[in-house]
Amino acid sequence: MTIPRQALHTMLLLAALSGLAACYRGKDISESLDKAVLIPHAGEVRLADLTRFDWDSLYLFGGYTARENICKTIQLEIDECARQIPFEWVAESNAALLFLSKGDLVHAEQHAYSKGEFKPLPESQPLTPTTAVFRIVRTPSARVGDPDIELVLK
Repeated sequence: MTIPRQALHTMLLLAALSGLAACYRGKDISESLDKAVLIPHAGEVRLADLTRFDWDSLYLFGGYTARENICKTIQLEIDECARQIPFEWVAESNAALLFLSKGDLVHAEQHAYSKGEFKPLPESQPLTPTTAVFRIVRTPSARVGDPDIELVLK
């Protein structure tokens, strides 16, 4: 049986679009985290509450971490790595958040420490939706107005 060319093109397009949807990259988690830590009486934040996708593993990486090291840790092949992780290095004052589901990368983004610093970065990784819970610790800042915010693993 021969598949008509138009049907084949449609199937390939749908497969490509579903692949793009499977690995969502953006700043939604960082923006949601920023809003969550600014709630005056919030004492903790559960990252699972901030996500709109399924995940079972979370890796956090600090500033200056190379994409190559991230990919080794999450066991992502180097050629696939460059396609799925949009940055070569984690910026100096950022953390990289990488969410996986059943071993597949589903979300990658950088989070600015000015919106909450993961301190210290968890030694035991990956975290799970159950364990990715952080205490919000606010301390006076040298900057006028905004406190420094640390996110400490519970």
